[in-house]
Amino acid sequence: MRGTPFLIRLIYGGYRRPKFPTPGVDITGEIEAVGSAVTTFQPGDEVIADISEHGFGGFAEYVCVPVTALVSKPARVSFEAAAASPTSGVAAL
Repeated sequence: MRGTPFLIRLIYGGYRRPKFPTPGVDITGEIEAVGSAVTTFQPGDEVIADISEHGFGGFAEYVCVPVTALVSKPARVSFEAAAASPTSGVAAL
């Protein structure tokens, strides 16, 4: 969030200010709306996504992402645990 150590600023591109104004890549939540061509998900479906390949912005209240970035959230998993799973899963590998 602060860009420290300084090397982090160089990696993510933002020497003086952040390249991505809204940070965050792991999201989880409920679908609010879908486009006309989307058949995989419907409003109200619970989903998880890692949006690092589609720009940042996971700290926003609403996020618009391609349907290919989303997977269904298991019903038995809490939103908090689901939000941590993309980054933690990669770290575990």
